[in-house]
Amino acid sequence: MVLILAIAGVVAGILLASAALEDTLKVSVTDTEVQFQKNKRTRRVPREQIRVAFLDGNDIVLQAADSRELARERHDQLKSEAKRISAAFEAHGYPWSAAGDPYSDDFRRWVEDDPELPPAANAVLRARAKANALGHKGKADAHELRDEAAKLGYAIRDVNADQYWRSTTRPH
Repeated sequence: MVLILAIAGVVAGILLASAALEDTLKVSVTDTEVQFQKNKRTRRVPREQIRVAFLDGNDIVLQAADSRELARERHDQLKSEAKRISAAFEAHGYPWSAAGDPYSDDFRRWVEDDPELPPAANAVLRARAKANALGHKGKADAHELRDEAAKLGYAIRDVNADQYWRSTTRPH
């Protein structure tokens, strides 16, 4: 019986470790592209599309010349190790903003039915707020809904439990 429990414990530990590794962001920075891998999903961003890269809290953000976010991925580094992220980008000659988002002042806190947003954007942000409220279970949906907001012309930033938005289609 002890042997069976020990084997079950080892198997459970391996499965747990495997799940944790799958949920860890893997970033590859080369001279030609940046690649993010997490949860069996890969996102590649060609270098020529990237105007600036920066950290926004625990997010690695790649931004285009027109201010659109090409990628926003949560990294798993400790704050003390985050310097390795900027060093990787700088080593490959990517423009890095140590000051963070050049458009950070344009973000506004989202409130339901914000009159400055079209109904479609409000609907996406409402659905995203519900997904965020589900915690880990809603992470994939929240990520997908961030991409939907981007298609509508909005960048989304999360601060604690609140969503902030800015237009990527208006002049800055």
